[in-house]
Formats: sequence, C-alpha cells, structure tokens
Amino acid sequence: MILPTTDSLPGAALLDIGAKILSALRSQLTVSDLWTQLRPDPKPRSVESLTHGRFVLALDLLYLMGVVDFRDGALSRTSATPAARPA
Repeated sequence: MILPTTDSLPGAALLDIGAKILSALRSQLTVSDLWTQLRPDPKPRSVESLTHGRFVLALDLLYLMGVVDFRDGALSRTSATPAARPA
C-alpha cells in the first residue's frame, strides 16, 4: 500500500518508508549503503519491520515521483519538484 490505512501498521506504507529514505539520503549513496543505514536490527523490537522488498518499492515510488535520481551507481535527492522537471 502506498498510503497508510486504518488497518496498517504505523510506518508500513510506502510513503512512510520513503520519508525514512529521504531523511537518510543527505548525500549521494549507493543503494547498498542506504539499505545498510536503514535495515532493521536483526532482533526486531517491534512488529514494524522494514523488508528489503518494501525498501525497493519505496525507492521505486520516490524515483517515479521525481524525488530521487540514480546516476553512476549512486542515489541522490533531486532539487526539482516533479511538476518543475523538464519533459
């Protein structure tokens, strides 16, 4: 699910995961380095657990929205908003 619902766990929606990704992406990082920073503790303390699959789906969503860019093997935030990007 992209947006949270009343039945979903807090932090499980792709927009929530995307927000975590954007807060961690302050400079260019490889996907592996970003996952290393965000991946959950091997011994989860809560039911909310970020999986690699949901991490990748959130990255895909951010890319489609024009918020992140992938060049030369590194992810970075874009400076342009999706509406301001050239066609």
